[in-house]
Amino acid sequence: MFRTRARTGAGTGTLLRAGRFDVGPTWRLPLRITEFHALFVGLSGQFRFTVGERVETLTSGGVLWIPRHLAHHGVLGSTEASCHVVHFELHPRDQPPPNRLRHWASVDPERVDQLCLRAAADLAEQTLTGAHAGDARLNDLLALLAGAPDAASAPPPGEGTTPASVEAVAAVLNHIAHHVDSPLRITDLAAMAGLHRSHFTAVFTRLTGLPPSRYVVAARLARARELLETTSLGLDQIATRCGFDSASHLARRFNEYEGLSPGRYRTRHATTQHELGLGQQR
Repeated sequence: MFRTRARTGAGTGTLLRAGRFDVGPTWRLPLRITEFHALFVGLSGQFRFTVGERVETLTSGGVLWIPRHLAHHGVLGSTEASCHVVHFELHPRDQPPPNRLRHWASVDPERVDQLCLRAAADLAEQTLTGAHAGDARLNDLLALLAGAPDAASAPPPGEGTTPASVEAVAAVLNHIAHHVDSPLRITDLAAMAGLHRSHFTAVFTRLTGLPPSRYVVAARLARARELLETTSLGLDQIATRCGFDSASHLARRFNEYEGLSPGRYRTRHATTQHELGLGQQR
C-alpha cells in the first residue's frame, strides 16, 4: 500500500509515494505515463514490464527506474510477487533524458529494502518532519543506485535522433503535460519541435514508446486519474480539464485503458485511502 504526500518541487529528490505491494496472478499495471519517476524494487517473484519499446524482467533484488514521460505497463511473470514502489520528483537540472530507463540486477538488497520501508514509514507520519526524512531516505537510495553498475538501458539513439531532436521532444513532453486541456494537434507539436511531422513522430515514438496521438490520450487520462484521486469534481468538469469532448468520451477512453469506469476507479482509490488513514487532497 502507498504512503503518499503532496508535491512540493523542493530539493534534488522529492519523495511523493512509497509502499510495498504483494500481488497475485491477476495483477496488471495498465498503460502509464507519469510526471514523476518510479522505482520498482523486486522482493519476490517476477514482474514483466514493457517500458517504451523494451521488455524488462524484475526479480528479487533487482531495481527498475522508469523515468517520467516514458510509457510503461506490466504483468506478472509468476503466480505471485512482491515489490516496493517509490514515486519521486527530481530537480529540473537532474532530469535524465526521456528514454533513460535503468535496471540494476542487484543493489545491496538489505539496504535498499531498509530505505524503502523507512521512506514509507516517514510519509505515514503525515508531518513536515516525516516528509523531510522521506526525502533524505530517497536521496540516500538514489546515491546508492548512482554508485552501482547497471545495465544502462537507454536504447540506441536510432537514425535521425540527435541531441537537439531529443531536447526538442523533451520540451514538447513538458508542453503536453501542462496543456492536456488543449487540442494538442500533432502537426502543431511537430512545429513546436521544429521537425517535419514524420520525423517528429519517429523520434517521439522512439523516446517515449508511444506514437504522439496515443501518448496525448494517455497524458489526458493520467490527469483524469489524478483529478479522480484528489478532487470531488464531476466527470463533466474532469473531461473539460483533460481535453475530452464530453464525460462519455472520457468514460469510454478511461474504460478502454484502465479496464474499469472512472466512478469505480474513484471508489476503489477512496477505499484504499480510507484503509491507510489518508485524507483526500483538495
